[in-house]
Formats: sequence, C-alpha cells, structure tokens
Amino acid sequence: MTTPPTTELDEASEPRHRLADQLHAAGHIRTTAVENAFHTVPRHAFAPDVPIHKAYANDIIPTHHTADGRIISSVSAPWLQADMLEAARIRPGHRVLEIGSGGYNAALIAELVGPTGSVTTLDIDPAVTDHAARFLAETGYDRVRVVTADAEHLHAGIVPDGGFDTILVTVATWDLPWIDAVADGGRLVAPLRLHQYTWAIGFTRRDGALHSDEPLIVCGFVAMQGDGAWNTDRRTVPGTGVHLSWEDGTPLPVDQLEPALTREPVVAHTHVTVGGQEPFDALTLYLAGALPGFCRLSVDPDGNNGILNPPPRHWPGAAIVRGPSLARLATERISDGDDGNGLYELVVHGYGPHGHLAAQEMTEQVQHWQRNHRAALCPRITVHPLADGGPATVTDDPHVFVKKRTRVVIDWPIVPGTAALLTDAERSLLAAHVPPAAGGRALDVGCGTGELAAHLSSAGYTVDAVDRSETALAEASSRHGGAARWLRLDIEEDDGAALHGDGYDLITLRFVAPFLSSRAHTLDALGRRLRPGGTLVIITPLAVDTPAARRGIALAEDELERLQSRWAAAERHDADGLVFLVLRGPRQDETAPHLAAQHTPSSAHNGEGDAPRRRHHFHLLGRYYAQVESGRKTIEVRVATPEKAAVEVGDAIVFHDRDSDRELDIVVKRITTYGSFEDLLSAEDPTRIDPDGRREELLASLRSIYPPAKEALGALALEFDHRPARPGRPMPMTPSQYAQTVPHHTVYGCLYVRDEHDRPVQLRSVYGSRLWQFPGGNLDVQREDPLQTARREAVEETGLELGPETPRLLLTHFLHAGPRMPLNKVGLIFDGGRLSADRLGRIRLDPAEHDMWAAHDLADWQELMAPLAFARLDAVERARRGEGPAYLITHT
Repeated sequence: MTTPPTTELDEASEPRHRLADQLHAAGHIRTTAVENAFHTVPRHAFAPDVPIHKAYANDIIPTHHTADGRIISSVSAPWLQADMLEAARIRPGHRVLEIGSGGYNAALIAELVGPTGSVTTLDIDPAVTDHAARFLAETGYDRVRVVTADAEHLHAGIVPDGGFDTILVTVATWDLPWIDAVADGGRLVAPLRLHQYTWAIGFTRRDGALHSDEPLIVCGFVAMQGDGAWNTDRRTVPGTGVHLSWEDGTPLPVDQLEPALTREPVVAHTHVTVGGQEPFDALTLYLAGALPGFCRLSVDPDGNNGILNPPPRHWPGAAIVRGPSLARLATERISDGDDGNGLYELVVHGYGPHGHLAAQEMTEQVQHWQRNHRAALCPRITVHPLADGGPATVTDDPHVFVKKRTRVVIDWPIVPGTAALLTDAERSLLAAHVPPAAGGRALDVGCGTGELAAHLSSAGYTVDAVDRSETALAEASSRHGGAARWLRLDIEEDDGAALHGDGYDLITLRFVAPFLSSRAHTLDALGRRLRPGGTLVIITPLAVDTPAARRGIALAEDELERLQSRWAAAERHDADGLVFLVLRGPRQDETAPHLAAQHTPSSAHNGEGDAPRRRHHFHLLGRYYAQVESGRKTIEVRVATPEKAAVEVGDAIVFHDRDSDRELDIVVKRITTYGSFEDLLSAEDPTRIDPDGRREELLASLRSIYPPAKEALGALALEFDHRPARPGRPMPMTPSQYAQTVPHHTVYGCLYVRDEHDRPVQLRSVYGSRLWQFPGGNLDVQREDPLQTARREAVEETGLELGPETPRLLLTHFLHAGPRMPLNKVGLIFDGGRLSADRLGRIRLDPAEHDMWAAHDLADWQELMAPLAFARLDAVERARRGEGPAYLITHT
C-alpha cells in the first residue's frame, strides 16, 4: 500500500523484518495479512527520537509524559499489537476506529483494510494527534483520518452509518461505552479493566451486546483520560503503607484493620499449585466475582507493614475484608519444578481475630476454581448496555460487574479436566462403586499430586501410585508422605517391572484415559494386571460438556462405547460433567470391535508392530491447506457421503494442496455429526475451521460448495491435531555416521558476577595472553551441564559458591574456529548476581589458573581488555540490562 520513507531505509529494513519474523515464530502473528503489515510499516518513523534498535525492540516506546513522569501515550509493544490485530479480524474494505492514537498501529490497520477500507484514529490529547497526523503523512498513510476528541462521547460525524466493522481500543478502559458504534457482527477489541487488572479481550456484537470469543490476554496500557477515566477507590490502612482498592465494588472501611497487621498471619494451604512461569490471573478474576468484599492489596515498597511476602509492586494481590480481619492470596515455593522455574502452592494469609475464617473462605473458592474451572480455556464475557445509560445500580449476582454505562457478565464454564482435588461427587461415587479394601492392593495410574492415591490409602488399600512427572511425584510425596509407594513410570513406554507382580484389586485412571497414545493396548495391559474379580475405574470429562477448544482432555460418547465393549461388565455414572466408569472382566480377544479406532489422535505410534492406519485423501484449496500447515486449522467440515462417513476416529487423513504437489498427514481425533451446517457452526468454534473468516462467511461458503441435498446427508466435524499419522522416512545415515559429518565443538559455562556498585568482576589468567575471564570453564566432566560446570569451576577458582538456585541465562556465545582454536566453541554465561564487599574479600584464587581479580566499570575494562574479549563483556552487561540481544558471535 505504501512506500516506507527512504531515511535510514537500509538500516531499518533488517530489524523491521526480523521483528516481524520473531512475532510470527512466537505465534503472535497468525495470518499473512498481519505479517505483511508488520513487514511493511516502518515503526521507527513513528518514534524518531529513539535509536533504530529500540524502535524495533519487542517493547513499548513511551512518547508523551505528564509533568511528574507518568507515561500518557506510547507506541504499544509489538507482540500485543499483533495479538490484538489478529483478534480484530480486520479484512479489506472494513471501516475501523482506533481509540488511543500514536500513528503506527493506525498504519498497520491501514495496510489491513487496503484502499477500499477506512481508518479513523482518535485521541483526547492534541499533542498526540498532531504527532500521529504528521507521522502518518510522512509515511504515506495520509488517508487515515486523525480526530481529537474524548472517546467517551463519539459524535455523529465520527461513526459511519451502520457502525464500524471494528473498533480497536489501545488505552486501558474501565468501561465499553461503544457498543452502539459497532456494526452488528462487528468486532471490538479492548484492554478492559476489571478489579484493577487489565485484559485484552476480543468481542463480537450480537443481539445488541458484546460476546467474547478470544482467550484473555493480560496486558498493560496507558490509562483512559477524560470522562472515561476511572476511580480506583483506594483506601490506606493507617500507619501501615497497606492500600486496598475497590475499583469494581463497594469500598469498605479499613481503619479497623491496623491492629490485624501487627501479628503474624495464619496460613491456609489450598494444595493448588502453579508453575513459576504460569499465570493465574483467571483465578483472581474468578475470586473477584465469587467473594463479596473482594479488593486488591498493594503495599509501599519501603513500608513496615506486617504483610508477609507482599505482592509485586505492579501486580496487586487478591484480598477480602471481613470486619477487623483480612485475607489475601499468596504463594509459597515448594520445588524447582520440571522446567527449573519453580513450583508454587497457592496459600491464603489471614490477619486479625477472624483471619482464619476469612482465609478458609478464600481457600474454599480457590479449590472450587481448581476443581471446576481451571481447565477451561477462558471465561465467557458478555457486555450489555445499561438502559438509557444508567443508573449503575449494584447487583447481588456473583460474577457481574456494573460499570458506568454497561453491565459485564462473566460466565465460568465447568470443565473439571485438570482438577487435582477430588470433588464431592467423585468421593461419593468411589464410596458407592469401588469395592471395599479388605487389605486389597490398588494402582493409581497418572497419580499427579496424589489426591486419589491418598484417598484410596485412607480407605484401606495398599497403593502404588505412578506418574511420568518427577515434580508431581515429589509434591505428592511431600503432601501425602507414606500414603502410597510413589513410582516414576510411563505406563505406556516402560516395562512395569517396578509394579507389584501379584496384580491389583483396583486400578484407577483419573483424567488419564484421553491422553493415552494407544488406549486399547494400554487398557488391555492394565486389565491383565487385575486380580480375579478386580476392578478398573476410569474418571474422565465428557466431550459434549467440554468447550470445543479443550475437547482433547475429554472422551466422546463413541469412544466411551468402544472402551466399554472390551469388558464383560461395565457400569457408567455421570456427575458434574464427569463420567465414572467401573469396568470388570477384561476381554483379551483380538476381535473386539473398533480396535483400530482406539488409537487416539495423541498417538505418535507407528513403529514396528503397529497396524497401519486406514488412509483417506482430502484435497484443500491453497489457503485452507496453509491454515492446516501452520497449525491454525484443526477441524475439517465435510458432508456424510458414504466415503466420508466411513472415516473413523484414529484413521489417517492425507491433505493435498490443490495449488501444488504438497501433502501432509494427520490423525482423526473426533468425529461429530450435525443435522445442518448451522447446527455445526453453533456447536463448534468457527475459528478452528477457518481462522481467517467470519462465521457468516464460512456458512455461506459451505452452502455454496454443498447443495441442500448434500447438507441433508449430515454435516461432519472432523477434529484433528498435529501428530503424524504415517511412519517417518528412513534417516539418511546412522547417528554415528552423522556425527562424522558435522563440525565438532567445545562448550563452556561461566558466571557473570558484579560488586555492590554493579561493576563486573573478572579473574586474570596466568596462561597464554593473560586474558581477563569470568569464573567458569569448559565442560570436561561427563554428565555435567554448563551451569554445573560454571558452579564447580567458580568454587575451584575463587573458593566461593556462586549462582544459587537457577540463575538467569544472560548470553549464548558462539566462537568460530580459527588458527588458535581448531574447534568451534559455544558458551553459556549465567547471572551470578552481586557480591558484597565481605564476600569479595573471601575470594581465594587458585594460583595455578589466576593471579589477580578486579572490579572495574566498563570504561576501565575496555582499556584493559582486547577488543574481542571486551565485546563479550559488553554484550553480557547489555543483555543483563535488557538492552541488547542475548546472542553473540565472534571469531578467533
């Protein structure tokens, strides 16, 4: 659409394309149109006062500040812009309004709507709109209309007849007063504030209301100004520096809480865990509706406030006030976790005379969320306009937030698929249908954190509990001790030698069966481990009660029927969206019906001994093939002709690209038949069928392909995932042969440490060129990883233990082979942290390796070091400050 400005074109092209590629690789860009826009629009031209490398960093660029330094306008982070543009589903010819201007995002939108569409960008600040108008004109996007106005009041000259196809809001907003400005079927994407947190949410307007259909994205934006600004209703507990905010609710008195914060809190354990990198913002949103008096707690960073483990400064904690008492959500680290980022238990701290009761109240709601809602992809949010703009009356309904001009209703789907805690229904069913223990032996497969195994132990069973995850087993052992024999075992891959040789009276699989790669084979093998009269119990979510995006965690009716057919006696009980199967008398014959279809789509088995899958060949237009190829399309729609009706779960489909000779294979995961395309699109997620089209367009397209007589045969939704259906090609050479064809490398690990003034600390070598070095060395010990090497070498070289826990990786260094070193070298440099003067004083050098250590600022180190050596030091320091890439290439 436009030609970027020639100024700094060559310098800016590479980082612009690199940023677009990074966003695509990370999944933020998912369509070709958005990708092309990011490759085209020159971001640096909208922030001329920052260097090129910062203009194309994946971060915000502040552009306007208040007198006290607060950011009031910025160029948003590219990853978030990409996510919101994808959620907006902008098409050529659309009419789009952007609320919150800067210019760059409006230019991206202009690329998406093309010459037949229109873009209006609006901001309340004339300084912002002046800059936006100038930058848009300079970059060739002068067709964008720039308006200075308060977005709370869109006058008639702004909104076109019929409304905008899309409204994209790029400032944090407490309300959504623009429902009438969106066309019916149009999109509104906005960062909506709910109880002091901000989520970017994509809505579609239907029947006069906004309906969400995108996962929530936690984000941060500059605040709305003008009449749309909000009141945080923040109260401070006297003398404590503890602040409580009721942004969406009725504020409560806080003066009476001062004595509560002078004592240690009680700690209530929820037994609900999260990973160190796992967000739990959905839980806090759930608690905001479930708990009366909910508020956000923040503390002054330098205050003596009595709050144990206070929340981060920019992430206020979830809390409730109960008279003179207070409870708040917190975390406790319980292990390193499988990924090394930590595993944390959610706990509740209770303060004051009734703090234990308030803590228990919040704990019960956390556990309810865990049991019933955690597995849901996201809540469904509906925004209704208030009649005639008011009045904003308070409602007693939970999960309803009354704003100034709208009412926000949050619906939490019940999806118990990953609940660690046993529900009351499960306990009742176990008591009614599982045989009495009487000294019996039980096997719990996929035990997770051990809730079911511990329950069986309390019922009198001797329990073996197996799981693939070491972290889960460690937590189970810590929580339940000797309730079971905790065994690390993959029930499908391992030989089971560690299991009890005399068999089991009871075998349980809770939330495990949908994930088995070869379900029939595995359940047959478990059936052979049952003692005479033994029972196998399967607890699983039911697919029909599970959101389409989460169907992989559940079993469909036909899968349950095939499963039951392999047992002489089968009882089924349904409760709270769960199916409870009690199976006895395994049939070990090879003629059991539907054996081939028992391979679920998660199967990656096509090795020796597996029967070949039945194959079906489907031809796709190029754009649909590209959607499958990129992993975005996961449901194919056909009609139930005899050929297509013959497809079964577990069969292979080979998709062929009509525009080329490319092909790819997938495994059918689920097949659901509907009476019409309309019924199908009402039950399925249309974005999984055609991620780049609207529901209405998809329905019209299907009916243009299939006449009514074909549709009357039945509409088929064939769900698939991305695991292969066919065996891979033979490798061109053996691993040992391959090893002879590639360059050899050495690897080193180092720790980057600083003194109290953040000056780098290095050691001077006694060898060769007497280089200044970080503590660390080459990997020359078997089975040692680079961090272990760095720690071991640091002790040997300095006498200090450096790099506790899991330090951050700062830099990966690739050193090309050369005359001095015939091998390539790969280095991993970790953050060893700051050392106090006392710790530095305890350094004891190994004279066989180093004769001096020193701490200098970068300018002094540059004088002391060779240019290539200093380049590594400079790169590490810039990476630590977040100012440079974490990858460096040098040559000897």
